[in-house]
Amino acid sequence: MVLFAAVAIGALLVGLLTTPTFTAKGGVVADCATEVAALPDGGRIVRGAQVAIYDAAGGEVAVTSLDRFLRADEGCQLTFEVDGVTFTDAGYVVRVGDRFSQPVSTSALQEGAVLRSLA
Repeated sequence: MVLFAAVAIGALLVGLLTTPTFTAKGGVVADCATEVAALPDGGRIVRGAQVAIYDAAGGEVAVTSLDRFLRADEGCQLTFEVDGVTFTDAGYVVRVGDRFSQPVSTSALQEGAVLRSLA
């Protein structure tokens, strides 16, 4: 009985001390014909571009890449998904490639953030 109580308390403490994580999802709006997203400075975002997610303090919390192209009635996107992103209410900055970044809320990343370059 004492051993059971100790195990239960240990499990409770581990649960309280563990920072929750989630799967971040999103995509960059792209041209359906070329499968490329144009940037205002003339640059381009293509499939395979690195995606880095930073917390509000500037710490890198995840890195992945634009690995899929999604066609839908509402438009096309180069998409990413990465597990294990540390949860914060302060939001994130998502950087795609070396020229494009956008602030994104936690809920948007959980549901599938849509990133748009202004080209």
